[in-house]
Amino acid sequence: MAPKIAVFGTGANGSCIAASMIDAGHDVTMIDQWPEHVDTMRRNGLTISMPEQELHVKVRAHHLCDVCTFQEPFDVVLLAVKAYDTRWACEMIKPHVAESGMVIGMQNCMVAGIIREVIGPERSIACVLELSSEMFTPGQVKRNTPPKKTWIGLGLLEGGPAHRGGARGHRGVRRGFGASGGPRCGLGPRVSDVVALRDRARAPRDRVPPERL
Repeated sequence: MAPKIAVFGTGANGSCIAASMIDAGHDVTMIDQWPEHVDTMRRNGLTISMPEQELHVKVRAHHLCDVCTFQEPFDVVLLAVKAYDTRWACEMIKPHVAESGMVIGMQNCMVAGIIREVIGPERSIACVLELSSEMFTPGQVKRNTPPKKTWIGLGLLEGGPAHRGGARGHRGVRRGFGASGGPRCGLGPRVSDVVALRDRARAPRDRVPPERL
């Protein structure tokens, strides 16, 4: 069964991330706090304008108040809210993360400590990305960084079972970074790589010193 993915915080960057994953065929739920943006996406879909192409996708978009109605847990939650909204967003989505799920902060590691504190190190992965975008009109995003120049990097957080992932597992996922290894819109890594990182991180292995990760 395909992993259930949520993108929580679908402003400019969050919308780009969600659109690329939807275009790649993944099961994605979008959650946002801007009512007009959610309503517009429900009616007209989401449009991402890029330097060399335009992407339009139909989406499943939800208001914050819809979260309490979710029945099935998410395997992967990509958190793309503003840094100052991280704690309450984590608390809100925490009951909806599968026991074996992961929360990935798509915020350049600025708030990785908060995510780890609320969600737990065993269900948290740190992330940095190169992606510039802007949004002023609901349902329409201007993506300044083209897919071929966009990259995403994942890292295991210190502490908890995830820290036992080891250098080999970390490098294995790094091979999925960038346009060549990710979805066809160039937002990589593949969801399968994220799940593989989670599974490797939870495998019983000898502890690897932080400097080797």
